[in-house]
Amino acid sequence: MNRPIDHLLDSKYLWLGARCVLALLLFVFAWVQLSQFADEGAAGGRPFMADAFALLLAGSVLMASAMVLFDRGIWMVCLVIAAEVVLALLLSARPGSGVLAGSSVWSLLAIVGGLLNAVVASRFHQVLRRW
Repeated sequence: MNRPIDHLLDSKYLWLGARCVLALLLFVFAWVQLSQFADEGAAGGRPFMADAFALLLAGSVLMASAMVLFDRGIWMVCLVIAAEVVLALLLSARPGSGVLAGSSVWSLLAIVGGLLNAVVASRFHQVLRRW
């Protein structure tokens, strides 16, 4: 007997929809990062390291959004963002660095967790397609 939930989970449209939603969320996060960077840059209140980190983070999250959408190389972008989390923690330990002023560690960890879930789902989706 074919249950409706099994049919829904096997649907290619659900797979595409889930990737689109995750890519949209990543794009919105990067947009917020860039707008905070522009607002604080106009005020002239942040050090260079914080500006460089904000741009690096926004760029890598935009890349993650594209990778999730096309279902290619998600694990590489996940590793880059995880390295940025470690870098942010190391840089924020210095007084006056201002690196984590625009984004919290929790939001970065949530992004890494979401990308890890996308990596696992993508891998199982590819394996099941071949099976």
